[in-house]
Amino acid sequence: MKILHIIPRIGNGGAELFLLDLVKEQSALGHQVSLCSFRDLTEDFYLSKIGNASFISLSKKDGLSLSLFFKVFSLIKKEKPEIVNCHLPSVFLYVLLPLFFFKKTKFFYTIHNEPLKEEPRLIIRK
Repeated sequence: MKILHIIPRIGNGGAELFLLDLVKEQSALGHQVSLCSFRDLTEDFYLSKIGNASFISLSKKDGLSLSLFFKVFSLIKKEKPEIVNCHLPSVFLYVLLPLFFFKKTKFFYTIHNEPLKEEPRLIIRK
Protein backbone atom coordinates (compact mmCIF):
# COMPACT_ATOMS: atom_id res chain seq x y z
CA MET A 1 0.00 0.00 0.00
CA LYS A 2 1.23 3.48 -0.81
CA ILE A 3 0.84 5.83 2.19
CA LEU A 4 1.60 9.53 2.52
CA HIS A 5 1.75 11.08 5.99
CA ILE A 6 1.63 14.88 6.26
CA ILE A 7 2.63 16.83 9.37
CA PRO A 8 3.52 20.51 9.91
CA ARG A 9 6.99 19.78 11.30
CA ILE A 10 9.10 17.01 12.79
CA GLY A 11 10.23 17.53 16.37
CA ASN A 12 10.12 16.09 19.88
CA GLY A 13 6.37 16.43 20.43
CA GLY A 14 4.17 13.45 21.17
CA ALA A 15 2.38 13.49 17.81
CA GLU A 16 5.68 13.78 15.96
CA LEU A 17 7.33 10.91 17.83
CA PHE A 18 4.21 8.75 17.41
CA LEU A 19 4.27 9.45 13.68
CA LEU A 20 7.96 8.55 13.36
CA ASP A 21 7.25 5.18 15.00
CA LEU A 22 4.18 4.63 12.82
CA VAL A 23 6.07 5.42 9.61
CA LYS A 24 8.94 3.12 10.55
CA GLU A 25 6.56 0.26 11.39
CA GLN A 26 4.47 0.67 8.24
CA SER A 27 7.64 0.72 6.18
CA ALA A 28 8.89 -2.45 7.92
CA LEU A 29 5.60 -4.15 7.03
CA GLY A 30 6.35 -3.58 3.35
CA HIS A 31 4.22 -0.53 2.65
CA GLN A 32 5.60 2.25 0.46
CA VAL A 33 5.56 5.14 2.94
CA SER A 34 6.41 8.81 2.48
CA LEU A 35 6.59 11.34 5.31
CA CYS A 36 5.96 14.95 4.32
CA SER A 37 6.80 17.83 6.62
CA PHE A 38 5.78 21.38 5.83
CA ARG A 39 8.99 22.60 7.43
CA ASP A 40 12.62 21.64 6.94
CA LEU A 41 14.22 19.37 9.52
CA THR A 42 16.15 21.06 12.31
CA GLU A 43 17.73 17.77 13.43
CA ASP A 44 18.91 15.22 10.86
CA PHE A 45 18.78 12.34 13.35
CA TYR A 46 14.98 12.14 12.83
CA LEU A 47 15.63 10.65 9.39
CA SER A 48 17.24 7.61 11.01
CA LYS A 49 13.94 6.94 12.81
CA ILE A 50 11.79 6.43 9.70
CA GLY A 51 13.29 3.21 8.36
CA ASN A 52 12.95 2.78 4.59
CA ALA A 53 10.33 5.52 4.24
CA SER A 54 11.10 8.58 2.16
CA PHE A 55 11.14 12.09 3.62
CA ILE A 56 9.79 15.15 1.79
CA SER A 57 10.11 18.73 3.04
CA LEU A 58 7.98 21.49 1.54
CA SER A 59 10.17 24.23 3.12
CA LYS A 60 7.27 26.30 4.47
CA LYS A 61 8.01 29.61 6.15
CA ASP A 62 6.01 31.20 8.99
CA GLY A 63 2.39 32.18 8.40
CA LEU A 64 -0.23 31.18 5.87
CA SER A 65 1.35 30.07 2.61
CA LEU A 66 -0.63 30.19 -0.62
CA SER A 67 2.12 28.32 -2.45
CA LEU A 68 1.82 25.46 0.05
CA PHE A 69 -1.70 24.73 -1.22
CA PHE A 70 -0.21 24.04 -4.66
CA LYS A 71 2.79 22.15 -3.27
CA VAL A 72 0.55 19.76 -1.33
CA PHE A 73 -1.74 19.30 -4.34
CA SER A 74 1.25 18.64 -6.62
CA LEU A 75 2.80 16.23 -4.13
CA ILE A 76 -0.37 14.12 -3.93
CA LYS A 77 -0.73 14.19 -7.71
CA LYS A 78 2.90 13.09 -8.17
CA GLU A 79 3.03 10.45 -5.42
CA LYS A 80 -0.44 8.96 -6.17
CA PRO A 81 -0.86 7.55 -2.65
CA GLU A 82 -3.73 5.24 -1.81
CA ILE A 83 -3.90 6.83 1.64
CA VAL A 84 -3.10 10.34 2.85
CA ASN A 85 -2.91 10.55 6.64
CA CYS A 86 -2.91 14.08 8.07
CA HIS A 87 -1.54 14.88 11.51
CA LEU A 88 -2.24 18.03 13.57
CA PRO A 89 -4.83 20.72 12.79
CA SER A 90 -2.77 23.04 10.58
CA VAL A 91 -2.45 20.32 7.92
CA PHE A 92 -6.20 20.11 7.40
CA LEU A 93 -6.50 23.49 5.67
CA TYR A 94 -3.92 22.55 3.05
CA VAL A 95 -5.55 19.24 2.07
CA LEU A 96 -9.04 20.64 1.49
CA LEU A 97 -8.48 21.14 -2.24
CA PRO A 98 -7.03 17.65 -2.88
CA LEU A 99 -10.01 16.11 -1.05
CA PHE A 100 -12.23 17.09 -3.95
CA PHE A 101 -9.88 16.14 -6.79
CA PHE A 102 -8.38 12.80 -5.78
CA LYS A 103 -11.46 10.60 -5.45
CA LYS A 104 -9.56 7.28 -5.34
CA THR A 105 -7.31 8.47 -2.51
CA LYS A 106 -8.54 7.89 1.03
CA PHE A 107 -7.90 10.83 3.37
CA PHE A 108 -7.60 10.36 7.13
CA TYR A 109 -6.95 12.71 10.01
CA THR A 110 -5.29 11.23 13.09
CA ILE A 111 -6.34 12.84 16.35
CA HIS A 112 -3.42 13.01 18.77
CA ASN A 113 -5.29 14.66 21.65
CA GLU A 114 -8.83 15.19 22.85
CA PRO A 115 -10.83 16.45 19.83
CA LEU A 116 -12.00 19.63 21.61
CA LYS A 117 -8.42 20.51 22.57
CA GLU A 118 -6.91 19.63 19.22
CA GLU A 119 -9.51 21.45 17.14
CA PRO A 120 -11.90 23.79 18.97
CA ARG A 121 -13.70 24.93 15.76
CA LEU A 122 -16.84 22.81 15.34
CA ILE A 123 -16.97 23.11 11.55
CA ILE A 124 -13.42 21.75 11.19
CA ARG A 125 -13.98 18.96 13.72
CA LYS A 126 -16.98 17.69 11.77
